[in-house]
Amino acid sequence: MAARTAQRAAKIAGDVWSSNTLATQTALDLWAMTTAGLATIGYRLPMIAQALATPGDADHRELHRMGFEKLEAATDSGQALARGWTAMQRSLTDGMIDQTRLATRCFAAVLHCRTTGQAAATQQRYAQASIESGFAVGIRLTELTVRMTATALDPLHSRATKNARRLARAAARAERAAPIAAA
Repeated sequence: MAARTAQRAAKIAGDVWSSNTLATQTALDLWAMTTAGLATIGYRLPMIAQALATPGDADHRELHRMGFEKLEAATDSGQALARGWTAMQRSLTDGMIDQTRLATRCFAAVLHCRTTGQAAATQQRYAQASIESGFAVGIRLTELTVRMTATALDPLHSRATKNARRLARAAARAERAAPIAAA
């Protein structure tokens, strides 16, 4: 019994560690996305201002790209959230079914007990199993929430960081070309 409890505790600790590691990576990705978003805004605001001042000279391709990229990233992120919610609902349902199954088994087992001591021991065993099952569901929901957040953030993070790099390269090329054009 003690070895089994130790194995369960080790598995729970591993699951918690895994969720914490993913949550930390998600926080770092969120920071990178925020930084990249600010850089992208810095590159695009002058472009938008120029488009408003002189629409004929605007980079219409880049302006169109802005909207489609956001729509595509939001769609991908929304789909990831929908898949995550489905997994969470499935996990909750499985947890409720497991609790119902345990209660039914406990009731049936108590009916077969011949003494109150046997009944108390049976109830204690099933109560322990019910508590462990509840902990497992809670940890699984935490893991699913962290994974859902990370998966929903991925398309946004990917596009924001790619845009920042691409626009930084374009700005560097324009800066290198500016002295040549002035000469």
